[in-house]
Amino acid sequence: MPKSKKRKTARKHKPLPRKSDNAEARERLRKYASEIDLPGGRARPRLLSLLFCDFSNRTDDRKINLLGIFDRIYVHPDIMRSPPFVLYGRAAETFEDNLWVRVFDPDNEPQVEMKLDPPPVETLDADRDPDDPKQLQFYLPVQMTFRKEGVYWFDISYRDFSLGGAGLVVRFRRLGADRNATDTFV
Repeated sequence: MPKSKKRKTARKHKPLPRKSDNAEARERLRKYASEIDLPGGRARPRLLSLLFCDFSNRTDDRKINLLGIFDRIYVHPDIMRSPPFVLYGRAAETFEDNLWVRVFDPDNEPQVEMKLDPPPVETLDADRDPDDPKQLQFYLPVQMTFRKEGVYWFDISYRDFSLGGAGLVVRFRRLGADRNATDTFV
């Protein structure tokens, strides 16, 4: 049968929730909302995202583009130096002091520390509403030595308080079998 004449298979849709399910969901949401402090949570410094990628750039209107997001990197076992990559992060309510990126090896030993100064006040939008979220994004070119295989923890801290982080899996691989130096678990 020609492609245009093929019958389309019926799509399977999730059945609509029963009204009692909706009532249960609304009640569950009301209970949850009554137990959290949204204004306090929004005002606290926090990590919003931390990603590893192959390339990034910044547009004229200050948007950041990321290419090749990964969570595993391959390093030659004799050289132990990573290919260049980019660490992208976004944090909220962290404009008043430095942010720190601290890297820990698989044995939790500190390896590297990078300091990010807060942006000057004059670089912030003048028309910004004081109630708008105060979110800072950064991207750092990184190339470092990985002396052992395992998960390296990239921690973001503000005023010596960890906001969270992300693990980067490092595996040793000799060149030749596969040219890609970064990968993502699927």
